[in-house]
Amino acid sequence: RTRLVKAGQSVYREFEEAKYLFSVVTGEIRLANLLDDGRRQVTAFKSAGDVIGEQKNGYYQSDAEAVCDTVVCQIPLKSLDKYLKEMPAIQTALTAKMVDELHELRHHAILLGCKTPVEKVATFLVDRAEKITSNDGNEIDVELTMGRSDIADFLGLTIETVSRTITKLKKMGVVEVPSNHSILIKDREWLENQAEGEK
Repeated sequence: RTRLVKAGQSVYREFEEAKYLFSVVTGEIRLANLLDDGRRQVTAFKSAGDVIGEQKNGYYQSDAEAVCDTVVCQIPLKSLDKYLKEMPAIQTALTAKMVDELHELRHHAILLGCKTPVEKVATFLVDRAEKITSNDGNEIDVELTMGRSDIADFLGLTIETVSRTITKLKKMGVVEVPSNHSILIKDREWLENQAEGEK
């Protein structure tokens, strides 16, 4: 069944008993983990078509919260085997999602471990642009459902560093910032080069 999750509310919490697998129908979900000292690491943003509900030994492995008003479809895990047997296409789709997830995790590990703040922000913006369009045009308007603190916790930076980096890109003419939740990419090619570590 489908379920509306209001902005800021949780779909599930880390270490909560896992009873469902979820597919995002509309909106966006933030996956995050809290460290013992209170710091938060955002590990992924999941949007329409993505599957969430990673679990180990029967317990969820992260917090899943709605970034904005979000609709999810929840599938009872106890019924999943039945669905997989009756509809092999579901198993194929889930396998494809798992492969995508592994690619994203590797991509994120490289981003956190090796990249400069400019490269991190560039990578984030390029990834967001690729999610909303396959257009190779150099200009694209990227809507951000999340705030600067979410972006900072995703990139392993402080909010101040994220803001300074975006301001730097703005002064260089690479982006424009119509609002806190919108960034207009003016030079996509330059951002892509930075994301790849090309100077």
